[in-house]
Amino acid sequence: MAFNEDSRVKIPALIHLTRLGYTYVPQRQRNLDHSVDTQSNIITDIFAEQLKSLNPGVRPEQVEVELKNIQDELGFEDLGRSFYKRLLGIGEGELKLIDWDNFAKNKFHVTTELTCRNGEDEFRPDITIFVNGLPLSFIEVKKPNNQEGIKAERDRINARFKNEKFRKFINITQLLVFSNNMEYDDADMNKLFGAFYATTAKGYDTQFNHFREQKKSDYIDSIRDIDEEDEDIILKDNNATVIKHSPEFITNKDIDTPTNRILSSLFEKERLRYLLKYAICYVDEVNKETGETYVQKHIMRYPQIFASKAITAKLDEGVKKGVVWHTQGSGKTALSFYSTRVMKDYFAKQGIIPKFYFIVDRIDLANQAKDEFSKRALKVHSISTKEELIKDFMNNTSTDGITVLNIHKFREDTVALDNSGYDINLQRVFFIDEAHRSYNPKGSFLANLYNSDKDSVKIALTGTPLIIYGDHDEKGNIKDASQKEDSKTTRNIFGDYIHKYYYNDSIRDGYTLKLLREEIETTYKEKVRKVMHDIKVQIGDINKKDLYAHEKYVTPMLKYIIDDFKTSRIRYGDRTIGGMVVCDSSEQAREMFRIFNATKDEHELSSALILHDEDDKETRNAKTKDFKDGKIDLLFVYSMLLTGFDAPRLKKLYLGRKVRAHNLLQTLTRVNRPYKQFKLGHVVDFADISAEFEVTNQAYFRELNQEYSENLDGEDPDNIFGSLFMSKPEIDQRIHEAQMAIADYTTDNLETFSRQIIAVEDKSELNKLKKSLESAREVYNVARLLGYTEILDKLDFKILSKLITMVADRLKLLNLRDASNDVNPQELLNTAIEDVVFTFTKTGEEELKLLSQELHSTAGKIRHELESNFNKKDPEWLELYEAFRALLDKHHIDPDSESIEKMRFESAELKKIFDQIRELNRKNAMLCEKFGGDQKFAILFKSQQPTGRVSDNLPLYNLLNDAKAKIDHRLSSNQNILSSKGYFQRAVGEDVYETYDQNGYKVSPGIIGKLVQNTTDEYLNEYRGE
Repeated sequence: MAFNEDSRVKIPALIHLTRLGYTYVPQRQRNLDHSVDTQSNIITDIFAEQLKSLNPGVRPEQVEVELKNIQDELGFEDLGRSFYKRLLGIGEGELKLIDWDNFAKNKFHVTTELTCRNGEDEFRPDITIFVNGLPLSFIEVKKPNNQEGIKAERDRINARFKNEKFRKFINITQLLVFSNNMEYDDADMNKLFGAFYATTAKGYDTQFNHFREQKKSDYIDSIRDIDEEDEDIILKDNNATVIKHSPEFITNKDIDTPTNRILSSLFEKERLRYLLKYAICYVDEVNKETGETYVQKHIMRYPQIFASKAITAKLDEGVKKGVVWHTQGSGKTALSFYSTRVMKDYFAKQGIIPKFYFIVDRIDLANQAKDEFSKRALKVHSISTKEELIKDFMNNTSTDGITVLNIHKFREDTVALDNSGYDINLQRVFFIDEAHRSYNPKGSFLANLYNSDKDSVKIALTGTPLIIYGDHDEKGNIKDASQKEDSKTTRNIFGDYIHKYYYNDSIRDGYTLKLLREEIETTYKEKVRKVMHDIKVQIGDINKKDLYAHEKYVTPMLKYIIDDFKTSRIRYGDRTIGGMVVCDSSEQAREMFRIFNATKDEHELSSALILHDEDDKETRNAKTKDFKDGKIDLLFVYSMLLTGFDAPRLKKLYLGRKVRAHNLLQTLTRVNRPYKQFKLGHVVDFADISAEFEVTNQAYFRELNQEYSENLDGEDPDNIFGSLFMSKPEIDQRIHEAQMAIADYTTDNLETFSRQIIAVEDKSELNKLKKSLESAREVYNVARLLGYTEILDKLDFKILSKLITMVADRLKLLNLRDASNDVNPQELLNTAIEDVVFTFTKTGEEELKLLSQELHSTAGKIRHELESNFNKKDPEWLELYEAFRALLDKHHIDPDSESIEKMRFESAELKKIFDQIRELNRKNAMLCEKFGGDQKFAILFKSQQPTGRVSDNLPLYNLLNDAKAKIDHRLSSNQNILSSKGYFQRAVGEDVYETYDQNGYKVSPGIIGKLVQNTTDEYLNEYRGE
């Protein structure tokens, strides 16, 4: 069979979408049966028909005005926000575009290879999905084990989103899927393998998301049996009838392939309604460098989707309180925002108006929440005093948006209800943030919250719920029953768990990083012991707090921290990372900050001291913001910022005191946010937390096992949170691999190392070396502490990043060279050669800079056009390909001798090649259409008629077209004839000669035999995927 991207992934996906209720629009009939607006790819006849159906009495001119208004909106520089509002029915315009209440009544279509074109720029998604004629989604697929996995598709889509000419196509699109039909590799942080979903982006890279289905029951009954007629139409339209009965194709149609699974999860009609209506969100961000506001477009992560659905499921059961246990960094504030949308509609169906509150226990968290909600255009109400809160509660009417307030505003007279004054059409909903802290059920604040509205919905949010750490029996039950009754656990206070998403899930999804615990060096430990002895001799008895805050103790500790922090920046080649020092006491923090400032001229770093009684709140907030923005290097803290503080650049945590239980997990996860290419967060452990972490890990395991024993998703049942840290065996394995890989290289001399890798031709060896150097960089400190002297003697941490860059550059050049020399030109076209060849170091002259950008852009366009040509044996194509390669080789020989004159010449030559290949592709596309889109017969025709024009040899065209119909009909009845070349060639010969004899086409008899041979070869090549 044709073992390629189309047969293995795209065509099975198209068939699967028909099983979900989508009508296939054949590409060959698209412009005959329908009218497609080329500016936006809206199928206007379906759009108009549905608009009339959804808006009875609408006049034709109103439909035309609506379409024009949509086209205008799609041109706005707002990432499609105006159009999305119109889609939801809350924007401009009075006509309904989609029936959200009876979603199945809308019209759902799918097509393939629909070109998005604006002038000379174009791209063609593999699959486009329409709702009421609106192209709201597209899908890009790759065959399994393709080179670079999904990365090439990610790079391509990011480039498209930067192209202003594609603005309208981007602005109308809501949901994207990318798949190479492979299972996820949970160790792969780069998301190269699997099926991912996303939404559109501009000014930043598209964020690919995993989707791990949690409720297959939502869609399984919606998957119909395959309709034989639909399948035949799709196969014929894609000229793939030949694969219909092959075992590989049958396997790829299974509903549980990675691609088909994600299509079911996202495009089952009720799921699609949920995603389109609730899961898309526009976020107004501020560029930290320019201060300008720009818009981002977010889509719900899958745990947020299932949590929001779980909340309404609990409400259906009559449960009005519970806990959402989602790990730090999973977006709990965003979940609250999305849930307001979901619950607003949920209660509206019951004639109830909800009133939302977001409860925090700190002012800084209140400000943070207000900011997050406001950025998402949710109206935020602030309550500054208890009196304002009482007034708000006495007003039993709803207001749009959400009220953010501090739980400490609640007091005993904040009671909204009595038997007569309660509005039964109003439902208060409390989202209680960080529900693992000061919410004591015996304290007045929480009791007052509960009493304020006993009928309210209370959703508690936490990443580390308070649990019981007491003695348990073998089954995990608490031995002392009274302990459970009296305990202040999150579950006892707020109810059972509604949904959970914990650390190991988040790590494998790439939302958080693993941590590497670095013990302090033995030499430092010995120095500290001596210092402590000297202090005791000097002062006598001294308590630990004063001892650890003593200048003689703090000075060497601070020196260790500064040295480690500076070397870490050098080792990673990244001076933007920040650090946090968690001090033993506020006194130690102050002393450390004092000494830091006194020695500032020596280390040239900046810092801030964050204590609850240091500075005022505004100053502290300004300092933490400066740290997030990269203006401060180190933070000295004691108890503040250990929870709720989110700064992705924080990658070094210096833990100077014992932190226990859930507070330990909270503190550790300050450094687990993804940042640039970092794969780990680093915890420098002055306090020896290993024993405490083990106790905490086991306690949380018992909690999870008790609640979710049937749902642990294959995790190690003894180590649920153990995946938070890199294990000792993992570290040993990385160091061993690094030792082996660098054993033959000189790594302490950049020039010698450069010469050595230039001599290496084996790319697999260089890839192994690069990976090992990256691993060595990540675990360098741990290797030093564990005594791996052999690898440390060979590596200078100061040049590690340079070594990695040198190997990466060597690999780029080898890839380019191999691609250029490969007999198969596809290798060169699969390589982003413009990124390797046209990368210029001279940027002093503005014209030179502009020319270099032009060369880069034109080379990329040529590569795309050459790659998209289906007839790579065509002499015209080969001539253009060789001209392109020759120009690349010529430039590559001496890339640094650039001048304006040379670059102008190269630019003109590239433009000439681009115009020629574009024209060749245009003519080939026209010829292909004459054969119903069948590339085989376009190739056959051109092999005998080099001009490629049907008018130049009409008899040959008629002969081939009629023979094609006979051969395809024969194959649809008996595909097995392809298994024997001899038998199939005789069958082709019969059809070709019969056509020739019956119609008397004026074709030279001498070429008939050659046509039979070539036709046979083309069919067999397609069947074999060659």
